[in-house]
Amino acid sequence: MYGDWGHGMIFFLFGIVLCLSESKLRKNPAMEGLLISRYFWLMMGFFACFMGLIYNEFFALPVDFFGTCYNYAGYDQGADVNKRVPLLDGPHSECVYKFGLDPAWRIAGNSLTFTNNIKEKLSVIIAYFHLNFGMVLNAINTIRQGNYKKLIFDVCTGFVIFLGLIGYMIVLIYAKWWSPVYAYDPKPDSSQTEVLNISTAPSIIVVMIGDIMGVTPLSEANPLYLQWFDGQQ
Repeated sequence: MYGDWGHGMIFFLFGIVLCLSESKLRKNPAMEGLLISRYFWLMMGFFACFMGLIYNEFFALPVDFFGTCYNYAGYDQGADVNKRVPLLDGPHSECVYKFGLDPAWRIAGNSLTFTNNIKEKLSVIIAYFHLNFGMVLNAINTIRQGNYKKLIFDVCTGFVIFLGLIGYMIVLIYAKWWSPVYAYDPKPDSSQTEVLNISTAPSIIVVMIGDIMGVTPLSEANPLYLQWFDGQQ
C-alpha cells in the first residue's frame, strides 16, 4: 500500500464503517461483495497511515509534528544545494527528527532522489519478510502433505536462493544505513574502507554484482573502497 496517511485515513475510515455496519449492510445483497473485503480495506488503510507517517506525507504534503531540525528562515533558493537549508545548530548538529522524515526534505535539492530511495528500501524490506512468511507456510504445508521431494527441490532450494540473494541485499541495506556518512566532508582516499561521505557510499546493486561476479572469471573482485566488512569479495 502507498504511504500517505491522508489517503490512508480515507481507506481506514471506510474499512471501519464496513466492519461496524456489517449487520446492516448485509441486508443489501449488492453489498455482499464489498463486505467480503472489509478487513482488507481496514488493514490497507491502517498500514497506509503507518507508512505515510514514516514518509511524513499527508496528501503528498509534509507535516511538521515534532519541530524540524532545519532553519526555514535561512532558506536560500540561489545558494549551493548543500547549504540551502542550514541546520539549526550548525552543519554537524546531532538533531534527529523524532519519527519519520524531517519535513525540510521536501524543499531539499535532492528531495525526490532521497525520498524515493527510502520508500524503495522500506518496501523491499517489508516485502522480503512478507515473502519469507509465505515460504514458511509453504514449507509447513509441504511437510504436512508428505511431499518431501517438493520440500527438498523446491522449498529448500527457494530458501537458499531467496535468502542468499535477497537476504544479502537486505543486510547490505542495513549496513549502508548504519555506516557513517558525512555528506559535506572531503572525499577520502579510495583505499579507505570506511564510508565517509555521499560520493564514496557504495551502490548496493554494484556491490551485489561485484560480489557475485567476483567469484567467477568474468569479473574482478570489488575494490577496497566498496568493501564494508572482512571477507567480502
